[in-house]
Amino acid sequence: ELADKQKKKTIGPEHVLNALSALGFQSYLPLVQELHLQVKEEIREGNRQVKRAKKNSEAAMSDEEAIRQQQLLFEEAKKQCYA
Repeated sequence: ELADKQKKKTIGPEHVLNALSALGFQSYLPLVQELHLQVKEEIREGNRQVKRAKKNSEAAMSDEEAIRQQQLLFEEAKKQCYA
């Protein structure tokens, strides 16, 4: 309801926290807030790792090497799947 009142199409963390409070679940707020901060940090760290990996892979191999590596990974996955 809060998202509708604010004319937002996406329900954000603040909407969840406000809803918990409005529905009488205040005892859950500290835990939910802590988990939200952990998730945000994990996302940030994941984004950093993706950027590093992309930067390293761009410098490390050519397109042909990347295609060959992908083919090898697919072959290995098929072997594991059908083994």
